[in-house]
Amino acid sequence: MAASTLRRARTASRGRRAGAMALALALGTATALGAAVAPAAAAEVEVESGSLAWGVKQSLRSYVGTQLAALAQPLSGLGGGGAAPVGTRIVPFDGASFDSASASASASNAAETKAYLFPASAADVTDADNLTIAFDGGVQYWFPSHGFDIKFGDLSLVIDDGTATIVGDIAFSDVAWDGVAQGSGWTLGTPNVGDDIVIATVDDVAVTLGGGEVAVTATGVAFTAAAGDVFCNPVVGCLYPAGTAIDDFSVAVSYATGGGEEPEPVPTVTLSRSTGLNPEADSITVTGTGFDTSALGTRPPLAGKTGGVYVALGAFADAWRPSAGAASATRKLVTVAQGGQKWAVLEGDVAAIGGANAGAVVLDANGSFTATLAVSKAVID
Repeated sequence: MAASTLRRARTASRGRRAGAMALALALGTATALGAAVAPAAAAEVEVESGSLAWGVKQSLRSYVGTQLAALAQPLSGLGGGGAAPVGTRIVPFDGASFDSASASASASNAAETKAYLFPASAADVTDADNLTIAFDGGVQYWFPSHGFDIKFGDLSLVIDDGTATIVGDIAFSDVAWDGVAQGSGWTLGTPNVGDDIVIATVDDVAVTLGGGEVAVTATGVAFTAAAGDVFCNPVVGCLYPAGTAIDDFSVAVSYATGGGEEPEPVPTVTLSRSTGLNPEADSITVTGTGFDTSALGTRPPLAGKTGGVYVALGAFADAWRPSAGAASATRKLVTVAQGGQKWAVLEGDVAAIGGANAGAVVLDANGSFTATLAVSKAVID
């Protein structure tokens, strides 16, 4: 059975969403406390190599790849004809291939029940929380004696504000058998098709980005309701409802940007928690990435050196930035001694600003830092 190509439709990077926090948290450079952090637009990069390593669903690979329960005769006019020949049961197409490094889903058909490699073809990269990578190829699951043919293709990994999904096309067809000899006489019904739909959600995604490379690992992957709707057929019934657990996946891609330059780093901040804090006494961890380590301080002890980043907890008026002329009364800060302010500086400058007692934390050369702030409503009030 020759595999047909599914429609190619790129999925553009989605816009960044603004979110409200239960805490008032100010970030700024050492030269301008509270300077606004502006998100960068998605930058299309030139993919040099890489792929999505994914097996879709291990039980599906085993079920279709072995066809141990193949029906010799049809049930209610559906299926029949025995098992499809080995080599036609699961077929990667249009550049996709079996992943030789993956584990087979069944020992009885080891070669045809491995996971797949879908080659990367295009990418938009804003930062580790916002990127899209498109992949060529697809895979077909052909089990005519059980009355179905499934194709996956046009896959893209979309990470939007840290939430990962797999977007792509699914085609699900019922298969009828006309009673001719085994291996022939099967007829495809009208396929149920989902074009450019969110196929899968991800519970946990980890992204490493930099040096012209992006690496992603995703766990807790599950089919969506949109995918479940495609897998429903009046003849065959519904195979996979929303929430059905499927295989984890990973992505490794190398890329180059225009002129051989990296996309500009985008300052990004994540909080360990922003709600459910104990107002009497608690703590919150702030993780920053993509901050500019070339911005120079203008005052001692870091004049002419990397100024670093301030992280401060407190109560802020709508207009509070000193760079905009706001009075000090518009911002009520938890003090350094109370654990509410940190200053992220390069490791060699920690001692110069007074060490940990002065709130110093390390700003890595790549613009990343981690700071833990003490939370107390009484102190803020």
